[in-house]
Amino acid sequence: MEIGLVVGDPSRGGTSTKSYTYNYGSGQASSFRTGDAQWMLDNYWNTFTFTRGLANKLDPTDFSKVLFTNPFGTKDRLTDLGDNYLVDNLQGLGISNVVQAAVDWNTAIDNSLGTDFGGTNTLNGFTDWFLPTVEQHVDLFDYALAAVLFGAPLGIASNLQTSTTRPDNTLRVNIIQNSGGLVLQQVKTGILQHISMRKHF
Repeated sequence: MEIGLVVGDPSRGGTSTKSYTYNYGSGQASSFRTGDAQWMLDNYWNTFTFTRGLANKLDPTDFSKVLFTNPFGTKDRLTDLGDNYLVDNLQGLGISNVVQAAVDWNTAIDNSLGTDFGGTNTLNGFTDWFLPTVEQHVDLFDYALAAVLFGAPLGIASNLQTSTTRPDNTLRVNIIQNSGGLVLQQVKTGILQHISMRKHF
């Protein structure tokens, strides 16, 4: 789903009328708890009034670049703002450059949720963190190279939890294989590392 929006200071969510891509085509139709993929769609993403604008798109010749100048004045897909905080200028998401300890699915959501959503996560002073969906993870991979764009700065060496429940089995969750970006699955009690994201733009 490609949506445009107008926001404030580009250094922490800058002024922009570009549209960014937020994917929710996972097949999950029901929420199973606060902070999972469908809950975030129903209670967060669908609450915005977006303004259509010029879409930023991936440079087809260079996965690390976008076609249009980003709000930071470059065509870099990734902007490092320091303090363990990265901005994905394609998805418009902020990413914590801190890989969290391996935990089960419910604990990963609890650890990721910012105080805006009833959690306690206030990384970098932001309060709107969440556990990313399977699609938000998938968009970080260059499948032509079978490599994760943020592999080096994130230093992830394991598969990752996502907030997306399997549509065919609600006791299982989609996970991401870091080495190749494959979408796998495991029971929600399975233990994996995770990262947190937030809406930067």
